[in-house]
Amino acid sequence: MEETMRRHSFSATTDAPAPPPFNPSTPAVPISYPLKTLDELESRAYFKSFHFPFNQSSVKLPAPAGGADGSLPQRPRILVCHDMAGGYTDDKYVQGGTNADAYAIWHWYLIDVFVYFSHNLVALPPPCWTNTAHKHGVKVWL
Repeated sequence: MEETMRRHSFSATTDAPAPPPFNPSTPAVPISYPLKTLDELESRAYFKSFHFPFNQSSVKLPAPAGGADGSLPQRPRILVCHDMAGGYTDDKYVQGGTNADAYAIWHWYLIDVFVYFSHNLVALPPPCWTNTAHKHGVKVWL
């Protein structure tokens, strides 16, 4: 039986071509992505990419109850630094994905500042995180 299974097993290799490298200037499903090099940061190409218009928050942060200058209240504060396996996984799709747990923070009312962390040079938070934080009155910092 073992010999029969070996003869009928399929090879793990395929002849399918590898997907092309990511090109932010080419139209595609809109995603959020990090800046990984100083050249990417210095070129400011992110602002000219196809994906940039989709990566902007559509929810404004409400005015703070205390000061009109936007400063945080003078009290102990909580900063949440989100790290989801390097970032830009389920949450990279700006129009949502199939994993509802990708955006699960249950106690927004306790958070003063939210940081999106992705193990890259510049981690720009996907708009879904910024919109959700702003809905709860939470600042988002890079």
